[in-house]
Amino acid sequence: MRISASTIERLYKQNGVKFKFIARAKREVNFEVPYFRDWFYRMRSQLQDVEEKRLKLVFLDEAVFTFNTMATRAWFSAYECLKLRDAETRIKTIAMVSAISLDKGLEGYMLHPRSISSPQ
Repeated sequence: MRISASTIERLYKQNGVKFKFIARAKREVNFEVPYFRDWFYRMRSQLQDVEEKRLKLVFLDEAVFTFNTMATRAWFSAYECLKLRDAETRIKTIAMVSAISLDKGLEGYMLHPRSISSPQ
């Protein structure tokens, strides 16, 4: 038996089923596990060394901008079609690594044409 998409949509609406996106959450670290507890203590010790030596602490982070970061939903007027130009859907992946500090803010950044692997 074949069912059309419009039939499924109508059945869902009649029964109060709504289309929703799944929000993924990051895994929580369990510090009761010895590996993670030791890792945390090493980090804390290193931060104390930085503080004692009065070294500047700089935080690094990576953000990747891809086609998937485009909005997945949009509001649009009734009885009008949403139009996207082809150029708007051909988004090149770009990774950005940025460095910030408490005293200066943005220390610097680097753009990379693709996502960055651990060795890079």
